[in-house]
Amino acid sequence: WYLRSGADVSAVHDAIVESTEGDLPARSTLESVRAISTLSDYPVGDVLEAFAEHADADGLLDRRAFATGFSRFLVPQPAHMRAETARLIDRLFDVFDADSNGMVDFAELASGISVLSGG
Repeated sequence: WYLRSGADVSAVHDAIVESTEGDLPARSTLESVRAISTLSDYPVGDVLEAFAEHADADGLLDRRAFATGFSRFLVPQPAHMRAETARLIDRLFDVFDADSNGMVDFAELASGISVLSGG
């Protein structure tokens, strides 16, 4: 899983900011994404390992596996915010999936997590 490489972190940052400022509610900016998660509380390697637990045999995450992995790092939320959070995670999957193949590989995940973790 760790052998893949090559995603551009600054491009991922820009894509996350652009996608979260589009049709999502205003609170869904990059800072808001960081605020609903505890990603910054963990070393990036630990976060990647947590996601790896949900990857398939080829080390890829489909949309459901990505959401499951991400849910481990969400702060507790009231029920009325859960739909917005699910929508945001769905949008983040699309952003992380830089090659639009319907799967997130290690390089895509590492780049996106690095941005969200503030690293």
